[in-house]
Amino acid sequence: MKITDDLGRIIPFEKIPERVVSLVPSLTLTLFDLGLGARITAITRFCKYPETSIKLLPKAGGPKNIDIDKITGLNPDVVFAVKEENNREQILKLADRFPVVVFDVNNINDSYRMLQTIGELFQIKQRVLQVTGQLKNRIQSLNQTGGNGKTVYLIWKKPFMAAGNKTYIGSMLQATGYNNIVSGRYPEVGSGVLQKAETILLATEPFHFKKEDKEELQRLYPGKTVQIVNGEFFTWFGTYLISKNIPDKLSLVGA
Repeated sequence: MKITDDLGRIIPFEKIPERVVSLVPSLTLTLFDLGLGARITAITRFCKYPETSIKLLPKAGGPKNIDIDKITGLNPDVVFAVKEENNREQILKLADRFPVVVFDVNNINDSYRMLQTIGELFQIKQRVLQVTGQLKNRIQSLNQTGGNGKTVYLIWKKPFMAAGNKTYIGSMLQATGYNNIVSGRYPEVGSGVLQKAETILLATEPFHFKKEDKEELQRLYPGKTVQIVNGEFFTWFGTYLISKNIPDKLSLVGA
């Protein structure tokens, strides 16, 4: 069996992997939701769902600083990584010894393709089709936020940085009815861009914007709608939106 990952690498497998390492939190949740949790042998220390199932799993560092020695000692059959979230040099070093499947998730369709690849590798294509259908229905049901007008989604402070339309976040904004006016990936944005926006969204991750940040921006840009939003909602690709291990009713407005 051969799998082609999102870097275009053809990776051979003699059998369905039994020992799996997941190096991204949303991937870990997705694997559990697909019924593959018993195969996971290591995760990152930032993996948080499903809360009960991950407690006893070995932690192999963080996405940007993985513990290669620990992973090597576990002798995995496959390592799952994500281009944007993992360290390139470390992933290449692991790939010299183990099959490493790298996903490049820049929009919702990329997330569906990731699910398809996992389905092929573990021969659970029907389960993946079912999950993909549920995700499409869920996203369609969330497209009720039309009328928010021109939107900027801030992910960082000092300097302000925003998620552009070439990111997974940008894809989620579009799917849920927001008109993202920021182009590219994650550019710095100044007062000129923020003045053009009608809605300013403040994420809870990677930078955790707080109530005082919202109040400050509201003072600086009166007349704008300023909201704190659940960063996980817009960044966790895979099964997050339909997972039973997170609240069924997600509010776009975070604490």
